[in-house]
Amino acid sequence: MPKKKKYISQKNDHKLMEIGRLIMKFMNQKQTKIYNYKQISDGIDHKNPRQREMVIQALHKLLSSQRIKETDKGKYSINLNIEGTLTGTIDFNQSGNAYVTVENLKDDVFIHSKNVKDALQGDKVLIVTYNFKGKKLEGSVLEVLERKRSEFVGTFQLVPHKEFGFVVCDKKTINTDIFIPKGKINGAENGNKVVVKMTEWKAGDKNPEGEILQVLGNPGDHETEIHSILAEYGLPYEFPEEVEKRCR
Repeated sequence: MPKKKKYISQKNDHKLMEIGRLIMKFMNQKQTKIYNYKQISDGIDHKNPRQREMVIQALHKLLSSQRIKETDKGKYSINLNIEGTLTGTIDFNQSGNAYVTVENLKDDVFIHSKNVKDALQGDKVLIVTYNFKGKKLEGSVLEVLERKRSEFVGTFQLVPHKEFGFVVCDKKTINTDIFIPKGKINGAENGNKVVVKMTEWKAGDKNPEGEILQVLGNPGDHETEIHSILAEYGLPYEFPEEVEKRCR
């Protein structure tokens, strides 16, 4: 009998860790929002009485580990002042998920695509981490501390019958299109390869806003593709007239 009780206890602990992981992922989608346990239960699809009881137990475990805090009786939010905040460089893969490399940390921190906030490839970011027994370290982006770059190469797509469009970046690790409002298109036509500068990314907006700096030409054109590669790596593709004359 003691062995059976121990097995049930271990199974229950494992279940609570899984529920805790679901709670953290749900609450990290809106890190400053305050939830009660019913909202959290609904958010992770744990709605029957037994499941809700498990959610309450998991919340107590998260409180004891200081991953969340109780702002009022029965109301919870992410604890953004915990020691589990780290600074590092974010690296995206083509699925939209990312890893943050932190100095002096052996393993990179996994960041789900839902938790990358407004970070872009190579940015320096502040993250909050959460670690459950037997699981690799995971986290969520709290803030972009420093942009790796603000200029990108991509293809301009004009929205039909509208006076705005989007630039789809060539690099697959840039996980968002850049919105180009009226007045910032600067002569680009639908399908042109362009250099775009990201100017702002307002909180709550799905896409950053930008301005087209340079029209490189049409995709597939040899000169356009060469200029695109040079621009992508920050290399000059135009030279002063005097330099070009000497090279002729």
